[in-house]
Amino acid sequence: MPLPLHHARSPVCINRILQCRVQNPNPNLSPPPPPLAIEGRNLSFSVITKQGKLLPILKDCSFRVPAGELWMVLGPNGCGKSTLLKVLAGLLKPTEGTLSANRPLSFVFQNPDHQVVMPTVEADVAFGLGKFNLTLDEVKLRVSKALDAVGMLTYSQRPIQTLSGGQKQRVAIAGALAEACKVLLLDELTTFLDEYDQVETIDWSNHAVKSSVTGNGEVAALWVDSID
Repeated sequence: MPLPLHHARSPVCINRILQCRVQNPNPNLSPPPPPLAIEGRNLSFSVITKQGKLLPILKDCSFRVPAGELWMVLGPNGCGKSTLLKVLAGLLKPTEGTLSANRPLSFVFQNPDHQVVMPTVEADVAFGLGKFNLTLDEVKLRVSKALDAVGMLTYSQRPIQTLSGGQKQRVAIAGALAEACKVLLLDELTTFLDEYDQVETIDWSNHAVKSSVTGNGEVAALWVDSID
């Protein structure tokens, strides 16, 4: 049975995120702040109801996400988390405010079956690379690095239908990394996962961000999830 990240399990996942944060080995020396991957200033988004009334979904939302880090946004259903990701991805246009983000961005959906479409793991990660002018060796290298970053390299020849929900999520993330994305937008990836897969997905997502597999600078990730 699918288990959402509700209040009973969210502490486990939140603690896992906190454990992944890099500690400064010398607290007396302040490292320079990392460059920003995403910055939103006073973002608002509203829709017009059937009655012709303006309904605010996001209001005056400001935030910064540094490059090379995984950040999580938690909140109850209906508070605008997924809307925020869609604004960041360019799927929705904010009614107010400004937004800057490193490009390209990749959006990973909460249901991996909507994103993982090829018969094998390796083929699925390579699928999106057809739009680039890459040699076969370059494609293989990108695929292997991306799968290694999410702990799925040994599964490269496995049929997709034999994977767990968490493993499918990691394949979807690997596909985004193979395309050299700079920002990962992760929409409630734990919704359809059991507790083990929740923790595994968070751990490997963080590892993927820290490993900087693009070779073109650090990757940042913004993960939204629900607390019911």
